[in-house]
Amino acid sequence: MTSIATYHQGVLEFPNLKHIYFHQLFKLEQICEAKMFAPKLETIWVRGCWGLRRLPAVSRGSRPAPVVDCEKDWWEKLEWDGLEAGHDPSLFQPRHSAHYKKPLPRGSVLW
Repeated sequence: MTSIATYHQGVLEFPNLKHIYFHQLFKLEQICEAKMFAPKLETIWVRGCWGLRRLPAVSRGSRPAPVVDCEKDWWEKLEWDGLEAGHDPSLFQPRHSAHYKKPLPRGSVLW
């Protein structure tokens, strides 16, 4: 039987995980309890998951950086462990929707 993940020194490794897709999971706060490492990660698509604060760590190799298609506000609130841990925004390629608009300020606006 083949395992989809292995656990090493407090990190859960998913050696073959390539794509993550999360949509409108309002109560999602974490993908799993352990820190994650996904060396082959290619794409992450996240919409409406405002409680999620962490992405899996990735390899710092010569391969293309994983594309993270997400809301700009969500991306700016992510928590990072640093480049040495393979968990830094510079290791990802954020892509924000062309239809992205900043939220309107609360209150009334009249012209």
